Amino acid sequence: MKRICQNLNRLLLYITVLYLSFCLSSCTGNEGNLGADNEEFIGTYTARDLSEVIELASVDSVSFTVRRGTTYSLRFFEGANSQDAIDFCNHDGTILDFGTAKASFDPTSISYQNCDTAAIPRGTFVADFINHGDTVFISKQSTDTASPPVYDSMYILKLLKKL
Repeated sequence: MKRICQNLNRLLLYITVLYLSFCLSSCTGNEGNLGADNEEFIGTYTARDLSEVIELASVDSVSFTVRRGTTYSLRFFEGANSQDAIDFCNHDGTILDFGTAKASFDPTSISYQNCDTAAIPRGTFVADFINHGDTVFISKQSTDTASPPVYDSMYILKLLKKL
């Protein structure tokens, strides 16, 4: 009987230790995991109507920030003061799947001062985080021959992570 009580006490001790270790390891604070830390990039953004000559492509330097892997902001250095064919809009929005083979942009807050909103990245882009060294390529080509006017556009975002 004494041996059974010792085994039962030992079993209860093991269960208590396991329960406490589980509880303590899961208590890391009140903040949930919202994804990766904020990431900041600098680079260039190109938008081009492929039916036009190459000189009509617009390129601007950008500052791109991804916050917690869920929202982004895209700030252009020239913006509405540019003499290019397209004037880019500073904007913020939601981004999904950033860091994978794609990035889905959903702009939610746009600065509409004399800019071309058609050049704002929308929808799912192909993203390459691997093949170009430390440069991230995010690109998309859109073609619509069914609606007048027919358009064929290309968007490329080339980014370097800020240290």
